Amino acid sequence: MTTDNPTNQGAGEIHPSPESSEASSAKVGSAPDTGGITAGRTDKFRQAKIIRFFPQAGYGFVKDSNGKEIYFHLDELRFVGEKRDASYITEGAEVGVDVGRTSRGTRVTRLKIY
Repeated sequence: MTTDNPTNQGAGEIHPSPESSEASSAKVGSAPDTGGITAGRTDKFRQAKIIRFFPQAGYGFVKDSNGKEIYFHLDELRFVGEKRDASYITEGAEVGVDVGRTSRGTRVTRLKIY
């Protein structure tokens, strides 16, 4: 019988090493890397973060949890949720987005500011 005890104290007994139990517990049930975006929201919006916003021009970009940058323009989107105003849009803000495809590419159609 092999032991994981490096000092061989209690020979014949199997002692799991602390490193192996920590490593296995970190792998089991760990959340995927979301690029700093908080997971666990209860709504069905795609999770994203505002990375650039140009208030004078009325447009900006969000980065979703997959790392994809998506364009938005204030004239083309609808605000949902409690914060339904462009004044809440700040770089780094966590948001939920719905996207749509247009002839010009993927755009944000609905924006929920958390």
